[in-house]
Amino acid sequence: MNITNNEISNEFSNGNFKFTYPFMSDDIVWNVVGSNSIKGKPAMLAYCDKMLVVMANSTLINTSHIVSEDLIAVQGYCNYMNENDTPGRVEYCDVYRFNEGKLHEITSYCIEIKNELISN
Repeated sequence: MNITNNEISNEFSNGNFKFTYPFMSDDIVWNVVGSNSIKGKPAMLAYCDKMLVVMANSTLINTSHIVSEDLIAVQGYCNYMNENDTPGRVEYCDVYRFNEGKLHEITSYCIEIKNELISN
């Protein structure tokens, strides 16, 4: 079974990073707008592995996709509990670029939602 670029993007945005590791290019870049950039596959895998621990009790829901052959956008939200056991939420849009069958670049836009606006 062939895995599509859309499936790879969806899995990454759902926090299933390990599923996507074999599909990443060696020179992958993850730009988190307003925060940092992770460059190269070794740095990417290390960062994702750390994020898996941080996100262990989070729920990620992808709500929409825009799909072309080598460019995919996934929008969604992440519900989590803060250190003081209050709910938190981040809404995101991840834009994926594929090159020669490999995931080459991700640009993530993340916005923290104020507690009074959070509803399930």
